[in-house]
Amino acid sequence: MLTLLEQRGMPVTLMASLCAERPARFHGLFPKKGAIRPGCDADLLVMERGDFRHDAAKIQDREENRWSPYDGMAMKGRVAATYLRGGCIWNGTEVLAKPGTGHFVPRQHGETFLG
Repeated sequence: MLTLLEQRGMPVTLMASLCAERPARFHGLFPKKGAIRPGCDADLLVMERGDFRHDAAKIQDREENRWSPYDGMAMKGRVAATYLRGGCIWNGTEVLAKPGTGHFVPRQHGETFLG
């Protein structure tokens, strides 16, 4: 997403709206998810800017799932860390979350957001 935004001269802040807030609203999870404010889950990612090449072989999953349509693509950034409810679950090289770390978050309301 960062690469596509930069190629089009669009601000990186648009990434938060398109990848977090809007999906959370659409699925009825906003504001518990998709927002940075008091009372919300602290689900965040840290981007590292630079010139990288995506390597599907480095995907942290079962071997049969190590495939990506982006394999070999030049990227302008990568995820340096991921935080789930304030705790680091990805440090840029390895998954730190233990099985069962996540939990189901029910819809916060019955409305949908399509605008």
